[in-house]
Amino acid sequence: MNMNISCRIANADTQCGRITNPPERAKSMDRLYKYIGVVLLVLLGKVSPIAAQDSLVLVRENAAHAFGETIPAGNYSGIVNVEGNTYALVSDKGTRGEVVFVNIEFDNETGDIINARHIYSLPTGESNPDNEDIVYLKDKKAFYIASEEDNKVREFVIDKVADDGTIKPTGNILPFGDLKGKTRPNRGLESLAYDSIGKVFWTTTECPLVGDGEVTTSNNGVRQQLRLMATDGTGGLSHYAYQMDTPEEAPEMDTFLMGVSALTALGNGHLLVLEREVHIPQEYLGAFSLMKIYAVDVTGEQKVPVAEPLTESSPFVKKRLVCQWRTDISLFDFGFANYEGMCLGPRLEDGSQVVVLVSDSQNQYGGVLSDWFKTIVVR
Repeated sequence: MNMNISCRIANADTQCGRITNPPERAKSMDRLYKYIGVVLLVLLGKVSPIAAQDSLVLVRENAAHAFGETIPAGNYSGIVNVEGNTYALVSDKGTRGEVVFVNIEFDNETGDIINARHIYSLPTGESNPDNEDIVYLKDKKAFYIASEEDNKVREFVIDKVADDGTIKPTGNILPFGDLKGKTRPNRGLESLAYDSIGKVFWTTTECPLVGDGEVTTSNNGVRQQLRLMATDGTGGLSHYAYQMDTPEEAPEMDTFLMGVSALTALGNGHLLVLEREVHIPQEYLGAFSLMKIYAVDVTGEQKVPVAEPLTESSPFVKKRLVCQWRTDISLFDFGFANYEGMCLGPRLEDGSQVVVLVSDSQNQYGGVLSDWFKTIVVR
């Protein structure tokens, strides 16, 4: 989603959400747990899939980091792992619709980001119709990019993952149905994920489709009703009803945004859903964002008809909070971040899973906002 804001605050270098060092006893226990985890992995011969949403737990929330000297300012709205430490980003602005490739290094024990740098960018051969998210299928050497301007998911193929590679559109559009006239301006397809086990693509709109209920405002207390949409890419389409939280109580501000900004598939119908809430006063000081990641498991959940509107009595899928954090703009805190991209990162030695997030800084607007990269670790 394009969020045009400006700031008149002096630039500052800051980090947010840093975890303090645990006591030595906790460190020893942590090493023991890791050792046990490694033994189990050896005995099993493989890493088990992510647990169901009822048992998925947060292992660690790591600090946010900005890499202004090694990654160019952007409007990064989507991220996906391509191979090894190579990740691909898309921007919701820019004229070439390019895919931005970066190298991200992680701490093997904590999953924290050690370093990140831009390695090259490749044009897609098309203009940028507000590209919001991206997935990559290695076996097909294909990128799929969700665009909010026309609410379509396009397929692109790459001949090789290298600085002299070529990305070309195939003309294939994923069959998520005709959303023309059903989405609200600048509140359409914001997310995209691929379940590599179930072989299913997932998306949702940032805010409710027309007819599916009201849009949340800062004072109406509405819980937005969205559709988690799944397709196998060949024409089959399934919808599940998803209900967002009510917004945090806060003084009315000049700008208020609330919606789902990213999805990540964990496999076999298990999803992570990123709910994003942003409050911005006219003078910008006091602006804050609230991010919540929920675990959802659609297996056994009731589907909803594609053509019938959602209501308050729709069978909403169960969700469970995994992690939440808040960022701010204040005289002493410039860690404000609008997270729009989320994907799976590496597995750690103990079998836990790193989840990588990136924020949209509006091209580091005003010299204050930063392109934050952050990880959480789940098991």
